[in-house]
Amino acid sequence: MFMKQTRVLLILTIALSLLALASACGKKTEEGPAANTGTTGKKFAPKGNEGTISGAVAFIGTPPAPKKIATDADPACGAKNPNLSTEDNVVTNGKLANVLVYIKEGNAC
Repeated sequence: MFMKQTRVLLILTIALSLLALASACGKKTEEGPAANTGTTGKKFAPKGNEGTISGAVAFIGTPPAPKKIATDADPACGAKNPNLSTEDNVVTNGKLANVLVYIKEGNAC
C-alpha cells in the first residue's frame, strides 16, 4: 500500500513539474519597436514623422589610460595576448567612440 502511494505521488510530482515547465517555456514575448513601452506603459506606434540624430561626440583633454585586464586565472589567455586592456574609453582624433545618446525630453516640431 505504501509503495503504491509513493508511486502515485511521484507520478503526480513529475506531471506537475512537466506542466509547469511547459507553461514557462511556451510564453513568447514581442520584440522590436512595438514592444517598447517606455515609462508610460503605452506601446510605441510610429507616426512617420520621427527624426534622426547624427554627429560626433568630442572628447576634450587627455583620455584615461586603458585598464589592464588580469589574466591570472587563465595562463593560456595571458600567453596569447599579454597586453589585454579594456576599451572603456576609446578616443580617436578627439572623438569618443561607442557613445549612447539618450534624449529625455524634447519639443516636437
